[in-house]
Amino acid sequence: MLLIWLSALPLAPGLRRDAWIVWNVGQGSWVTFVEGGACRHVDAGGERWPLRALRQRCGDRRQEIFLSHWDLDHVGGVKSLRRLWPDSCLGAAPGGRTASPRKLALLRGLPSCPSPAPELNEIHWSVKSPSPNARSRVWVWRDRLILPGDSPRAEEERWAGALPRRHRLRLLLLGHHGSRTSSSDFLLRRLPGLRLALVSSRQARFGHPHREVIQRLRQRKIPILRTEEWGHLVFEI
Repeated sequence: MLLIWLSALPLAPGLRRDAWIVWNVGQGSWVTFVEGGACRHVDAGGERWPLRALRQRCGDRRQEIFLSHWDLDHVGGVKSLRRLWPDSCLGAAPGGRTASPRKLALLRGLPSCPSPAPELNEIHWSVKSPSPNARSRVWVWRDRLILPGDSPRAEEERWAGALPRRHRLRLLLLGHHGSRTSSSDFLLRRLPGLRLALVSSRQARFGHPHREVIQRLRQRKIPILRTEEWGHLVFEI
């Protein structure tokens, strides 16, 4: 069972309950799973970073970082995260490669986490495209939530068939912030249990989520929760 609440304001001090949060970072992606003794961050980027709220939620928990790919709107907050928690560890390096000294410096000296995250299941498939977005790692959390990074339609057609227990999947973080090149009809047809879409984007500046994506979801009667409208999306476990 999940209890959903939405917050455009900083989270109240002392909130230590287990939860997962899609942070309101503007155009970008930062999702944190607060479970037991760990805070697991799937991507850590955006136009702004929720550092105060992170301190309140994560406190003295272990910080584990999982990164889908090298775009700064997915990795740019790692430096600040490491500054707050110097003993952070890397659960998964970004998919693909980068030659950017700035991006490489974000992960320099970051040790690997000693054990895997039991609730995060990475989807594996053969990637043929050299595109950075195509190299995005894709995760499923607790057989309920899909986290596809910026994976485009052509890759969705490859990894959708590898999704475990597709009928149990209920939630989708829209790929590439709701771009028209992701969250394809092909993918949506293969998610018969999908009930809710989430998106971290800025419609006013970037036009995301794209109207075509909105229409695809509307045809299936799947509502969208947007951080741009609601602030942080908090799902208490």
